[in-house]
Amino acid sequence: MVMEMAMRARDDIPMSQDLTPPIPPVAASLHSSFLASHCSSCFHPLHSNESNPNCSLSCPNCTGAVNYCSPVCLASDSALHSSSGECQFFLKIKTPRPQSDHLIDDSTDLRVSLRLLHFFEKKGLAQFSERIGGLLVGDLEEVLREGGESAERIKDDALLMSSIRSDQQPPVRGAQLEMMVLLAVMRNSVEVQVGECWSIGVAVYGPHFSWFNHSCLPNAFYRFQLYDCGASCEGTGFRVVPSAMGETTNMMEESDKRESLMMTQEHCVFGPRVVLRSIKAINKGEEVYITYTDLLQPKGTRHLDLWSKYRFTCQCSRCTESPQSYVDYILTCDSRTLNSRNSIITSTGNASGYKQLSDAVEEAIEEYASFDNPKLCCNKLETILSQNSFMNSLHCR
Repeated sequence: MVMEMAMRARDDIPMSQDLTPPIPPVAASLHSSFLASHCSSCFHPLHSNESNPNCSLSCPNCTGAVNYCSPVCLASDSALHSSSGECQFFLKIKTPRPQSDHLIDDSTDLRVSLRLLHFFEKKGLAQFSERIGGLLVGDLEEVLREGGESAERIKDDALLMSSIRSDQQPPVRGAQLEMMVLLAVMRNSVEVQVGECWSIGVAVYGPHFSWFNHSCLPNAFYRFQLYDCGASCEGTGFRVVPSAMGETTNMMEESDKRESLMMTQEHCVFGPRVVLRSIKAINKGEEVYITYTDLLQPKGTRHLDLWSKYRFTCQCSRCTESPQSYVDYILTCDSRTLNSRNSIITSTGNASGYKQLSDAVEEAIEEYASFDNPKLCCNKLETILSQNSFMNSLHCR
């Protein structure tokens, strides 16, 4: 049975601290709608230059399907673009045929998978096992046996990948290896969102990111930053260490950690970095959690989302709390009935509790406005919303 992994704090960590340096991706690709406007290497927008309209560079072989903002970015990515089969993919789907436009628009995961598989083969990691490059894929057969949309997409995309790669690599066990990598991308890829814009692409990171487990009450979050050739990308060191699930002392060997970090640093030189940051104080040895789903959804919706993509049911304290927290209760309510005379919140005996909660939230916000102390405000709001006193009164009616 494959060992489940976790990430734990190396030492006591205060709130609002970076837990990792900027981690480069193992594989990354822009969404199709951004291929013409952003650099396929560093993900920065392409800036038009009226005096030199041809200042952006593109791949001549696939008639400009990918573009680069500088000769440096072109040099860093063009070989990977070609040798991974991504260039051949664009040539293949540009051949007139039904649904070719759909394939282009919905190809991000497939293109990331081509790049990721090339990386695994280059590093000698393309093996049939429970994990490939540290990414869990051991339940592939179960996913395919159960069927459904995800299984069908894995099969279809694997066949397309195999046909694209057949000129470079002989097929191995049909398209089994391609299916494993596609599952790894489905499970471990994250949408790259920079600033307030929509997601511009998809990236897969190595074990130093993929081994963070999920909680609906996370103590950390992640953000992205684009590569800046004029700035240092070192940042803080790793303040977290991998460990087997349930253990606090059996940490990964230093040599394994160095090798994992070296592998990610050697590949996508200019790709979008991910940085983990604490949102609560974390004790030494405590597991560090992020979230895999939208936390502003009711429990049922969160669980459906997690099961459909990751095949697990969250058992964090928020999901198992009884009675449920006020936040989860209010997320399941129909907003049209919250102020009605028959509402459980506004009914006699509960209206005073609701008003007390509302006043406490307003007080926390007013203190933030008066003293400009976001940390104090967040602490107060977290305490208010995590208390069960209000919900207890609802369930004791």
